[in-house]
Amino acid sequence: MQVRRLGPVGAVMTLCTAAALLTANGCGERPAPRATAVRTPAPVEPAAEPESPFVLSPAPRAPAGAIADAARPCPTLVDVHAARGLLHVYENGERGRSLMVEAIGGGAGWLDYDCDGRPDLYLNQGGDPTAQDRGGQPLDRLFRNAGAAGFVDVTERARVVERGYGQGVAVGDCDDDGFDDVYVTNVGGNTLLRNMGDGTFTDVTAAAGVADGRWSSSAAWADLDLDGDLDLYVCNYLVYDPLDPLECRDKRGEPRICHPRDMEPWPDECYVNRGDGSFEPAARRLGLSGPGNKALGVAVADACAELTAAAHLVTARAGGQGAVREVVERMLRARGGWEAVVAGYRTAVAGAADGRTGRA
Repeated sequence: MQVRRLGPVGAVMTLCTAAALLTANGCGERPAPRATAVRTPAPVEPAAEPESPFVLSPAPRAPAGAIADAARPCPTLVDVHAARGLLHVYENGERGRSLMVEAIGGGAGWLDYDCDGRPDLYLNQGGDPTAQDRGGQPLDRLFRNAGAAGFVDVTERARVVERGYGQGVAVGDCDDDGFDDVYVTNVGGNTLLRNMGDGTFTDVTAAAGVADGRWSSSAAWADLDLDGDLDLYVCNYLVYDPLDPLECRDKRGEPRICHPRDMEPWPDECYVNRGDGSFEPAARRLGLSGPGNKALGVAVADACAELTAAAHLVTARAGGQGAVREVVERMLRARGGWEAVVAGYRTAVAGAADGRTGRA
């Protein structure tokens, strides 16, 4: 994906540190997912092409203790986006106004939306961040993997209508029907696109209750409460309105992009899947809103090496990462359950904030 930056983007975001929020109730067996009727996908196009041309041939591993052959060439990556039909330019809308949102934006998500076994690609779009009416802004794009024929833009055919100022993409089967759904994070109002199983998508944001009108940077799907369906964690960044932005200037008095420390944070949100197509905003109830958190990313992993989900948040909070990591490791060893993990996390962050705990 090409990113167009028209002019200087100003200050670089602060180095991120890691805080860990765990969702655990021991590391016991995961309940069996609820039984649902899986729909058979309607064919989008005849799959007459051969298998995907992306053939990987990893080199065999050297025996333990052996020294790698210095003469063996290293693998190379070749830019084939144009040849494969992935023609996309993210427009950040930069017009010399030094808006913070212009410096961050544009995400991508791999999904198999038509269940043909080949990964398709969803790409964010931006546009003018100051446009109050998003009707004339560019659409996000969906590219179908057509095998040897490359990628085909099927945005209109798939009825993908998403014109927000895009920041990130999270792919997951949130209704457990066998088809990948798409959640898009934006500056002001996110979008949930449900895969209808016939090659098209429908905007179900309002019915699901997951709009979140703040500046959301990224999101991740995971079964956080181990009830068999996917929950949604949304990272929120800064309290910032591109329609009425804070004005920041450098030492010479010239306009500059504001630094994150100049802004207040928006708390994250955790949406618990009710299993009926709607979600409960439960971050505060679950204790998943860290003080001072300015989140830019989230990754989900099985931290217990069993079936307990762990959300490792990449935040712009300085200091305290050593204390948080120590608490997380201790709680994982003890397997003290959700309450113990959340209490330990909150204690560690509070201590880091007032200097009672050490830093990494």
